[in-house]
Amino acid sequence: MEFSLIARSRTWQLQEAKNKFSELVRRAREEGPQVVTVRGEEVAVVVDANTFLRLEDGMSQGDAILRFMDLWASENADIELELPARTVDLSPPLKLDDEP
Repeated sequence: MEFSLIARSRTWQLQEAKNKFSELVRRAREEGPQVVTVRGEEVAVVVDANTFLRLEDGMSQGDAILRFMDLWASENADIELELPARTVDLSPPLKLDDEP
């Protein structure tokens, strides 16, 4: 199983994942990573133990997660994300004796 399978991962809503957990685990083992969403936001990825151990291979859990995310991003570089606009408040911070 290689990381290219994440591009074909199945997405599960949390309630569906809970109701069909055995199916979710079976598909993670046979088809590759399975993405779980809450209100449309991707919140978790279920992978089989061998994939996880191969990812972790001597790394901290954080490093393994970052490596996995980096690999996923490189394989899905063609996906365009719409990010909300950010505003930056450049006004100086209030001092304790200033009134709001």
